[in-house]
Amino acid sequence: MIDPNIPHQDMTYSIIGCAMKVHRRTQKGLREKHYQRAFDAEMLESGITTEMEYPKQIYDGQVWMGILYLDHWVNQCIVVEDKAVNYPMTDKDKAQTIAYLAATGAQVGLFINFGRSKLEYHRILPPKSVQGWEKHIQPYLWRPKTHGRGWMRGSSGSYEETDAELPLPPSIPPQNQEEDSTDAIDW
Repeated sequence: MIDPNIPHQDMTYSIIGCAMKVHRRTQKGLREKHYQRAFDAEMLESGITTEMEYPKQIYDGQVWMGILYLDHWVNQCIVVEDKAVNYPMTDKDKAQTIAYLAATGAQVGLFINFGRSKLEYHRILPPKSVQGWEKHIQPYLWRPKTHGRGWMRGSSGSYEETDAELPLPPSIPPQNQEEDSTDAIDW
């Protein structure tokens, strides 16, 4: 039965079906990238428009925060995060998917874990308030290193490599590698 409160329910149902097919036919214990490639191929074969490792540039207003690589960006509206771990989904995993939803503006996301004996999947909706998403997305963003060559915003709005050595904007603090990022997002 379709619930009108869940966006793109028919598409997420099809995506989960593709994940089930991949989980049934692949051996257990593979690395995430192997499941990811098989999953992407299965979705494409099923007629689902998807882009794997989709680079999404993230901004806070006019400030560039970094690039988020989505495992799968389906129909330009559904975030799909896949894992291959042998433990059940944690609050940290949910927090990652919720942060992706907040950063992309997507209305629904899927978390799929291929690493367990039974496929684990969860449909995740964004919280009512996504205040503070900028703080919670930081561990998942890629930003260029600023020693050596630099990066400058090009005419297309994306960042391009340049010979000038440029620091990141002051509004983007460097990541503290020792900071514990296991806290669940409490929005």
